[in-house]
Amino acid sequence: MHASRPSAGLIIALDFPTVEDAKVFFDDHIAPIYASLPDLPTRPALIVKVGLQLLYQPGCMEWLDTLKQQQVPLFLDVKMFDIPSTVRGGVRSLVERYRPAMITVTAVPQVVTAAREAIDCCFRAGEASTQLLGVTVLTSMGHESALYASFVEPETLVTHMAGAALDNGADGIVCAAQDISRLENSLERPDKSMVSLDDFAIVTPGIRFSGDDKDDQRRVSAPEDAIALGANFLVMGRSITRASHPAARIEEVLRLLDKA
Repeated sequence: MHASRPSAGLIIALDFPTVEDAKVFFDDHIAPIYASLPDLPTRPALIVKVGLQLLYQPGCMEWLDTLKQQQVPLFLDVKMFDIPSTVRGGVRSLVERYRPAMITVTAVPQVVTAAREAIDCCFRAGEASTQLLGVTVLTSMGHESALYASFVEPETLVTHMAGAALDNGADGIVCAAQDISRLENSLERPDKSMVSLDDFAIVTPGIRFSGDDKDDQRRVSAPEDAIALGANFLVMGRSITRASHPAARIEEVLRLLDKA
């Protein structure tokens, strides 16, 4: 595994009901790919995402310790949202123990600032550190849900939240593929210059192969469409974990990212 931050990658969401299920899938379908991938800084990364469902299961923390020892890039999708002192302490605890490649918080100014401070305390100057991602509007939220939750149009909410993340120290954002082009043309710095998303990690969930069920997602995209829109990290769960040949699908997406 290379130490520098990857500029693109496929993030596999291990949203399984038990740690044992996640272990079996990882050992059968992901670990062999790690063994065969060249260790090149320019290749797309293969990152393992663990969210709240698995984190709360018995044995998960110990398994994450094992993955860390194996130098598996981890994405801790905790979407932390609390008072700054709690966020600061929670993020620091996770980063100090697991050294994840990525971690998420809700894209609210005070939350992002606190998480940034916590991460900066865990790494020496010049050391490749955990990437902090601000979560904007979930891909499971349609127009009505976003409007109900925030009292503003979802397009406006995405722009506000992305700006809050990037202005307060986030290394990137989590957003739907459909939001990327709008953000590219609407995020301004305090000096009124436009923010270039090329400088950040754009992590896009809701990725489905053509013909796959949407499940509980509302705003989905095919891998090639999300890449064309500007996503550099794709989050894929059920489209891969439920596939008859998961490794083949993983390798297909890695090839798409490598060509981008």
